[in-house]
Amino acid sequence: MSRPGRLNIPRKTVYRLSVYLRCLSRLRENGIETVSSEALAKVAGVKPTPLRTHRIRMAILAVPTEAAQEVTNTLVEAGAAGILNFSPNVLSVPEEVMVNNVNLAIELENLSYFIQG
Repeated sequence: MSRPGRLNIPRKTVYRLSVYLRCLSRLRENGIETVSSEALAKVAGVKPTPLRTHRIRMAILAVPTEAAQEVTNTLVEAGAAGILNFSPNVLSVPEEVMVNNVNLAIELENLSYFIQG
């Protein structure tokens, strides 16, 4: 089902993008800040060719509070269309850039509530 105003992106493509995001997160956790499309494809378990056909324009922002807006500005200038924001800052971005804010304290509180017996 297509929604008005949204791109018609195949379900498999959206799934692969989620896989890429998780792989990038793991690489980041291991201190790897840049990665080639070939290396990302290997980690994601896909051939490098389909990976290069996607313009991955999402970024994960997990920097100290005082650096968050400056890094965000750099990401936007580099073409990021979406930012997953782990900083507590409210980011100032152009209207066409999507920001998803993640507050780990709230997530842990919710998880804690639902796992209590």
